[in-house]
Amino acid sequence: PNLVVNAIQGSSTLVVRNAGGAAAGPFDVRVADPTGAASTQRFAGLAAGSEVALRSPCATGRTFTADSGNEVAEADETDNVHAC
Repeated sequence: PNLVVNAIQGSSTLVVRNAGGAAAGPFDVRVADPTGAASTQRFAGLAAGSEVALRSPCATGRTFTADSGNEVAEADETDNVHAC
């Protein structure tokens, strides 16, 4: 698995995509605001090649981290963060 947070062009919607060749097990996505406030969205898993929309929109200064708890052994651990 390889979990990546991507913005949908022309939209404030973000998705987590599994760009890897195997399914990812359960993972969290951490949403951090520039004020220091943070929340977590839990996902049961994601099939290879699939994506799921996040409930929080991309807003200036907000950061999204896929697999924030490092539960999934990924092909690339360096591409999990998206900053708006």
